[in-house]
Amino acid sequence: MSKRIDLTGQKFGRLVVIEVVKEKGKRKKLMCRCQCGKVVEVSEDKLKSGHTKSCGCLWIETIKERNSTHGKTKTKLYSIWNAMINRTTNKNVWNFKNYGERGITVCEEWKRNFISFYEWAMKNGYKEGLSIERKNNNKGYSPDNCRWATAKEQGNNTRRNVSITYKNETLTEAQWADRMGLNRSTLCYRLKAGWSIEDALETPVRKKKV
Repeated sequence: MSKRIDLTGQKFGRLVVIEVVKEKGKRKKLMCRCQCGKVVEVSEDKLKSGHTKSCGCLWIETIKERNSTHGKTKTKLYSIWNAMINRTTNKNVWNFKNYGERGITVCEEWKRNFISFYEWAMKNGYKEGLSIERKNNNKGYSPDNCRWATAKEQGNNTRRNVSITYKNETLTEAQWADRMGLNRSTLCYRLKAGWSIEDALETPVRKKKV
C-alpha cells in the first residue's frame, strides 16, 4: 500500500494547502489559501493535476490581459463568451454545478482566444437575441457541437425537457405543447398525474367561467 503524502504547506500555482477538510476513499478535499488572500476548498486531484491553480482570480486576470486590445469587451458576444468560460471553469459562479462540475468544458481554441470564438460566431449566424446552444448537452462547447438558437429553441434542448413519442412521432414536451395548443405546465401536470399520453395531449383545456 502506497504511503499517503501530506500536502499541507505545499504550493500549487497560487494556492497553498492549509489542511485536509474532507477525505473519502482516495478522494481528498483540501482547504487552500490563494495568493490573493481568499480561502477556498479544492479537490486534491484537480490541485495536483494543475486543473485548479487559483481561487479564480488567475483566470480573470488572464482574460483581461488577453482581451484588453481587441476592443470588444463591452459587446454582447463578449459577455456570452465570458459567461461560457466562467460556468465551465469557475466553481464560485452559481451555475458551475450544471456545467464545470458535470465535466462540460470549452475547447482550447475558444478558451484561449475570444477572437477565434468571435470569428466562428460571425460565420455561423450569430445576431442579437440569440444564445449559444450545445447540440449534445452531454458534450462541451466547440465549433462542431454548438449553434445559435432562440430562447424557445434552446428551451426545447434542455436536459430537463422530456421526449414524448405519440403516433410514431417523437418531440419534446415543449414542442408537443406548442403543437397541441397547450401550456407546457398543463401538459407536465397531466403526465405527472398519471394521464395517458393520448389523454394528456388530446384533452382540451377547460375555459374558466367568467
